[in-house]
Amino acid sequence: HKIAPVYLKGCAMILNNEYEDIGERMIGDIDFLVKEDEMQIAAKVLIDKGYTPLVPFENSQLKLYKHYPRLINENKTAAIEVHQFLLRPPKHHLSLKVSEFIAESQKNERFENTYIPSEKHLILHNILNTQVNDTGFYRGTIHLRQLFELYLLLRKNSIEAILGDFNSHREKII
Repeated sequence: HKIAPVYLKGCAMILNNEYEDIGERMIGDIDFLVKEDEMQIAAKVLIDKGYTPLVPFENSQLKLYKHYPRLINENKTAAIEVHQFLLRPPKHHLSLKVSEFIAESQKNERFENTYIPSEKHLILHNILNTQVNDTGFYRGTIHLRQLFELYLLLRKNSIEAILGDFNSHREKII
């Protein structure tokens, strides 16, 4: 189908070999990003392979959600979420441009035909996913898993160097 998904969050961290032991990160679902016009195609491929959406999906809802409804398969451990956006609408156009995110993704050396975000995008998505999608900024909440993953990523990178063009979101990021 010539769709190259970019794995997100926990899967990206595992594929990027960020943990000393993969047991440090539990995975409840597999999140991956595809181009906006590929989301429904990717979901259909998975549905044809035996996955079922947890809730019905209608094309009229396409722009309302960042991902296709969670797909499950009774014979598989993890659910799958096929993302078209990184942040939930209407915030999805804020900072993380899907086209840039995909264009700068890296082919993973450990597993054939797998892609993960660049280091910069791993860090930005880690922060903005918690702050925007999980409403951490508005609720004043801290997620220990997110902080631990940010710590792992910042061992090799400087937050100041990563921020660059994201000064408009500095308050939410730092």
